[in-house]
Amino acid sequence: MNRRSTLKPPIVSILVITYNQKDLMSETLASCLNQTIDDYEIVVSDDGSTDGTQHVLESIQRLHPEKIRLVLNPVNQGITANCNAGLAACNGRYVALMGGDDLLLPRKLERQLSAFLENPRLVLSYHPCHVMRNGTIAELVGGRAKDIVKNQIDMIGNFGAQLPGPATMVRADAIPHDGFNSEIRTASDWMYFIDVTSQGDVERIDEPLAIYRQQGGNVGHRYFSYSDDFLKTLEITSRKYGNRPGVQEAVRRGGKRFVLGIVYRAVEHGELCLARVYAKQLTAFSSKHLSRAVTLATWIPGVTPVFRRSKSLLKRFI
Repeated sequence: MNRRSTLKPPIVSILVITYNQKDLMSETLASCLNQTIDDYEIVVSDDGSTDGTQHVLESIQRLHPEKIRLVLNPVNQGITANCNAGLAACNGRYVALMGGDDLLLPRKLERQLSAFLENPRLVLSYHPCHVMRNGTIAELVGGRAKDIVKNQIDMIGNFGAQLPGPATMVRADAIPHDGFNSEIRTASDWMYFIDVTSQGDVERIDEPLAIYRQQGGNVGHRYFSYSDDFLKTLEITSRKYGNRPGVQEAVRRGGKRFVLGIVYRAVEHGELCLARVYAKQLTAFSSKHLSRAVTLATWIPGVTPVFRRSKSLLKRFI
C-alpha cells in the first residue's frame, strides 16, 4: 500500500469503484462522509468515465480535500484493473470496498472496525445489505443462516455467499501483493475474498449496514456475462490452494452450487439452450449423471416450477 509521508495513515480506507455514474456520486459520497467515526479516508477510482463523472468527483473532492482522494484513470481499463489502481492508493489498515452506486449506513465503519479490534485473527468482516431497485428497498440479502461464511472453505464452497458489493471490510495486510487477480478481468471479487480469507477468520455482523443498488432488470444477464469469470475463479483456486485440506471438495461444492444457480437463472429467463450448455459444466464438479439429469429436465414442458423445486432439493445435499 502507498503511504503518505506527511500524514498519519487513516485506520480505514473506503474504496469506491466507479464508471459512468455521475448522477449517483453525490449521494454515494454523502453516505461515505456521514460515518460515525472520523479516522478514515475515501479513495474513489474512476475507470475512464465518459459521462462527466470525473468532473463531478473533482467538484466534490474540492469540498472535502482532507477526506477524499481521486484516482482518475484516463482510459477504461476494466473492473479488475480499476480496483487495483484504487487499492494501490489506499493507506488504511482496513479497506472497505463499494461500488459507485452503493450507499453506506452511518454505523458501517464503526461496527466493522469494532469486529476487527475484538478479534486479531479476523481478516474479513461482512454484513447483510438492503437491496434497492428503482429507488425502493426491495429485499435484504446476506442475512440467512445458510449465508454465513466463517473461513476460506466456506468462501469457496458457498459461492462466497454471493456477498453484495458494499458488504465487506478486509484487513489490508491480508490482501495479496498484486491485489485483485488480473487473470479475471471483470468479476474478480470472489477470488479476492478467497485470497484474503486464506490468511485468517471471517465474521458476519448481523445488522444491515449498507444499501446495494441494482440497476434495471438485467441482473440475470450480467450474471451470465460473468459466468466464465466465476468458473475461472474455481480453476485458479484449485491450482493455488488445492493442497490445503478441504479445498478441492469445497471447489467441487462451489462449482455445483454455481452451475445449478446459473442453469436455474437461464431457465427463469427462458434461455433453455443456454441452460443446457451450462448443465454440461456440471461434469467438471460432479458426476455425469447429475449433468444428464439436469439437461433432460430442461426439455420438460413447463420446466420452471420443476426447476424451482429441484434446485432447492439439490442444494440441501451440496
